[in-house]
Order: sequence, then C-alpha cells, then structure tokens
Amino acid sequence: MKINKYLPLAFFLIAYIAPLNLRPLITPDEFRYAEIPRAMLESGDFVSPRLLGVRYFEKPALGYQITAVSMALFGDTRFAARFPQALAAGLTALLIYGFVRRKTGNEEDAAFGSLLYLASGFVFGIGTFAVLDSLTTLFTTGCLIFYFTAIDDPAWKKRTGWLLLSGVCCGLAFLTKGFLAFAVPAATVVPYLIWSRKFKLFYTTPWPVLAAACVVAAPWSLLIHLREPYFWNYFFWVEHVQRFFHETPGQHASPFWILLPPLAGGVFPGALTALGAFVVLKRHFRELLRSDFIRILLCWTVLPFLLFSASTGKLATYIMPCFPPLTMLLALGAKRYLDEGGRKWLTVPLKIFFILLLIAGFGFIIVQTAIYPVFSGHENAKWLTMLAAVCLWCLAMKAGGGISEKKLPHFFMGLAIVFAIGQWVIPDEILAGKAQERGVRHAARLIPYNATVVADSNVMHAVGYLMDPAPGFFGAEAGELADSVEKTFNSEYGDRLYSYPRLIKLIAGKDRAPVVVIIRIKPDKYENDRSEYIRDLKAEPLFDDYYDEIWTAIF
Repeated sequence: MKINKYLPLAFFLIAYIAPLNLRPLITPDEFRYAEIPRAMLESGDFVSPRLLGVRYFEKPALGYQITAVSMALFGDTRFAARFPQALAAGLTALLIYGFVRRKTGNEEDAAFGSLLYLASGFVFGIGTFAVLDSLTTLFTTGCLIFYFTAIDDPAWKKRTGWLLLSGVCCGLAFLTKGFLAFAVPAATVVPYLIWSRKFKLFYTTPWPVLAAACVVAAPWSLLIHLREPYFWNYFFWVEHVQRFFHETPGQHASPFWILLPPLAGGVFPGALTALGAFVVLKRHFRELLRSDFIRILLCWTVLPFLLFSASTGKLATYIMPCFPPLTMLLALGAKRYLDEGGRKWLTVPLKIFFILLLIAGFGFIIVQTAIYPVFSGHENAKWLTMLAAVCLWCLAMKAGGGISEKKLPHFFMGLAIVFAIGQWVIPDEILAGKAQERGVRHAARLIPYNATVVADSNVMHAVGYLMDPAPGFFGAEAGELADSVEKTFNSEYGDRLYSYPRLIKLIAGKDRAPVVVIIRIKPDKYENDRSEYIRDLKAEPLFDDYYDEIWTAIF
C-alpha cells in the first residue's frame, strides 16, 4: 500500500483548512458557538457562558474559550469560528498516526489510519462545522490513546507520565462537553481490562488519570460554582440525567439502532478503499480477537456506541468518539488484506465508484439544464467548478493503467479537492433560511439607530451575532434560553421576553422609539404568515421588507 506519511497532512490542509471561510454560518448551531465566544471576548468574562447576554449552561466553558482565542487571533470571521474544530480533527488524526505506528511499527498503517479518519464524510462534516464535537473527540481520543500507551510501558516513570497525560485530556474533555469525558473512557477501558484479564490495572492505573483530570477541571469548576451556583444543578440533572433517560426538546426518542446508519455510512467515502477489512475479519476472526490492539479498538468502537444508543435522546454527533477506533480497524484490516495478496475488494469498489461518479455527473447535467435547475442562473460557476473537480478526480484515478493500489493517493487527493470545493458550491436554495447572514445583514441596514429590536427564536442566534450592538429582546418564545429567561432567572431576564400581548402594548405605546420585529418566514408561507403576524400584532408596519427569508417589520 503506497501511502506517504505526509499525505494525511496534505489532505487535512486542502479539505479542512482551506475552505473554512467559504460557506456561510448555519443557524442555529454555528451562530450559537460563534456568539458565545464573541461575547466572552467583548465582556472579558471567560467563566460563565452567555448566549445573547443570557446565562447559557448547556456546556462548560472550554470549547467557547478556545474559539474565543481563535477569534482573538483571526478576527470575528467564519474561519475563526470553525478553526478550532478543524484543528481538532487534524490533531486527532495525528494521535491516530502515532498510536498505530507505536502498536504496529508500520508508517503506512499509521498514515492510512489517520487518512481514513480525515476522509470519513461524518468526520469532515463535523470537523468543518462550528460545534464542539470535534474538540470533544480529540480530548477523549487523547485520553484513551495515552492510557493504552501507559499500560504497555513497563517503565514506572514513563507509565505514570502517560497516565497523567491521559488524565489531562480527560479533564479537557470534561471542560468541553461534561461527564461524557468519563463515560467514553470508562465504557472502553473497563470491558477491555476484563476481557484481557488485566484485573490488577483496576487498582493501579485509574488514580493518576483521575487526579490529573481533577487538577485540570477543578479551577473552572469551582469558579463557576462560586459565580453561578445553579450551573451544576442544571448541567448535571437536565443536560445529563434527563437527556439520557427522558426525551428532551431537539432530541426526540428514537429506536436503539438509529445511530447505526451514521456510524456505518459516516466512514465513507474514505472507507471505499478499506472494504477488504471485512474479508480479513471473516477469514481471521478468532485470531483477530486474540490481538491486544484489536481488542482495544473493538471495545473503543462498540461499547461507547452501545452506551449512546441506550440513551433516550439521541443525536448523531454523539458517536463521533467512535470514529477514531473504527477507522483504525478498517486501516489495519485493509492493509492485511493487501499484504495477503487480495485486490478485488479494493479495485472493484473503486471501479464501481468511478462509474457511478460519471453517471452522476452526466445525470446532474441533464437535471440541471433540462429538468429542474438545482442551481439558479447566477450560480453556474458553482456547479461547473464542482463538475470539473469530479472529472479531474476521475481522470486521476483512471489514468496510467487504471484503478489500482498505486492510485490510492490520487483517490484521496481528489477527494480532498472535492471536499474543499463542496463547501463553496452548496446551492442557495439549500442554504436559504439556514444561512441567515445575508438576510440579517440586510435587515441591520434598515433598522433605525434608536429602535427596539425584537427577534424571533428562529433568527435570534444570527441577529445576536451579526448585529452590533446585539438586540436584547426576544419575541413570543425564548427557545433554548427558556430555562433562564422564563424560569430560573426570570426576575433578571423576564422583561426581555415579548409575548404577543406585551409586544402589542409596546407597539401601541405613544412617544416611543421605533419597534422592529425580525422573523424568518419560508417563501411558500410568506403571504399567509405576514398577514397573520400583522393581525396578531394588531398594527400595520410603517415599513416592512422581505429578503432571503428574513422578514423585517418596523412599527
């Protein structure tokens, strides 16, 4: 297998770093995880997370703090908001490289494992999106890799050092996502030690890990308790216990198997090059189960996945920590398949994929030009660029002797370019309503300087992040801020929530500043919803505007 050790680095720079600023921010997640760090920089308060000025206790502060540092370095940009997550994906791939190389002594195995991780569609999607799952995966991966490195090291001092590093990563994971930092390592390590009959390690190895994790986590944990005594009550009971055992808003109860498709499908398209691993699994099943490295990776993949599947509320992003071990398993299996002389399950899938790419390309041209234009007229450059990139990818795989093991670098570099361009070529029709930058910036230009701005929950994240100064009022519902605004801190934030009766009273008041209402309305519902809003508010706007699914009404 011809995989250069620098190929994962090239893939990472092209696919993950280069396109970070191309795609608009997507609501609500990306605006949320950009607005909280921006507010930290503005206020100087890096302890208590606040969204639109309201206490927001869904997660600890480290992920926001890291993004705030990125914004301090690169400015208040899309790139800065996403860079920590992309960097985390790259560092996770580096940890995979080091772990596989240490376990196998083979650089090509290590490079292939890290490359398969980066080339997994699910990892790429999350790693270039401003959420905290990629950072969490980095820290949980570091925790487990350093732990398993420690128990293999006979030197007491080195073993202790590795265990302390494992604990540091565990503490960082806790400060990013909470008690998941302990659940994933425990669900992996405990079954592995039992399976391997390494019972003595139960008594000797956890303590340095836990001690280091506590040292890392304690300062902020104590600070937030002193400043916000309610934090731990909400964070533990609502965000962990209730989410695991009860259906919560945004995380509807789902069947046990619902996370299997994103796990199985998420490793593609990179896994097209590793289907030979399943042949090896069938051929050497019992032998593989005797391998200590395989046992580690199986426990790490399967047990956390079952834990997440047992939760009542499920989100696909929960299973991100399962992708590092899964891609390592695929890499090891595929490499052994090729070493044993197998070629069919490498070349045939790639040939089929090559044919499907060509069919998809021609089919898309027909659909776009003759049936239903997915891209509008001003977007022709987008789809033509992607089509050119796919054609070049096909030529690179096919030229000079056809598809073979030697063409794997061509496959991965072509995929990196397609990944990167894909961030730019998303049709406006798909982004409409979710990418609210244009609509909200347009609305901001219409607002009088002294206006009272009331934002609906479906636009409040984008309005808060993009408008300067950020509006302080919510209309009808506070959305995910409901616990703080309507319940726990109602005396502090309750006057910022404008139900229809309050908003009607505000609009009807005399000698007041202009009142601006900003709401997202879908195009097919515009006429009906606009009429309903005006009827419910019992007032005709002095001026209203509809642009990119954002309705702005000035009363």
